[in-house]
Amino acid sequence: MTSPQKTPICPQASVWSDFYLGLKEIAERNSLPMPPVPLVLAGWAYSTDNEKMARWKQTIEWLFAHQLSYLLEKISDSDMYSADLSISGSQRWWDDE
Repeated sequence: MTSPQKTPICPQASVWSDFYLGLKEIAERNSLPMPPVPLVLAGWAYSTDNEKMARWKQTIEWLFAHQLSYLLEKISDSDMYSADLSISGSQRWWDDE
């Protein structure tokens, strides 16, 4: 019997928080709208994996909208929080963006 495949959901809370602070600095310096606020601290504890994934996707969309997608290279596979979900594919879904 094979075990369910883990799906990358979003960065680990501490990584996501640090990444957001960097994005916030870039946004302020370049007069961009603020990036989506990460679900960390109480947001992490009281959010489902699907909510975390949706917020991370909003962040990725923000990055692409402002030509900052290259910053995703700072997030490694080991930085990611993963969980068993019924989503197919082993690749990080944002790599297709």
